[in-house]
Amino acid sequence: MLLSILDHYWPQSQIITKYQWQIPIWMLGGVILVRLLLAPYWMAKEDAEKLSAEKRISEQLKSKLVIKDQQRRAVILDKPLGEYVATRDNVPIRVIAGTEPMPPEWVNQRLKEMGETWRV
Repeated sequence: MLLSILDHYWPQSQIITKYQWQIPIWMLGGVILVRLLLAPYWMAKEDAEKLSAEKRISEQLKSKLVIKDQQRRAVILDKPLGEYVATRDNVPIRVIAGTEPMPPEWVNQRLKEMGETWRV
């Protein structure tokens, strides 16, 4: 481009021949054409990367929420266990140790009274 400008203002120098001015124009056109053709690919690639990052973050958050919910449920189930042991005679040691579940009907009734929507 610079050579074209010099040749325009000082034609006697004959820096550029009759058709050499077309070289930078064609090169610029080629760059523009390549960018126009590749732009959709680059955009799709960027979108795919963003979606995969969002999916990964969503899965991480979901797993953390599941763990927190499980911990919350375990804490909530400790309270009915204490009540069940205190109000019953001859409670099996396996129920007290937590290796055997309490009667589901009784636990579900207590959960309903506590305002929980989930059941065992």
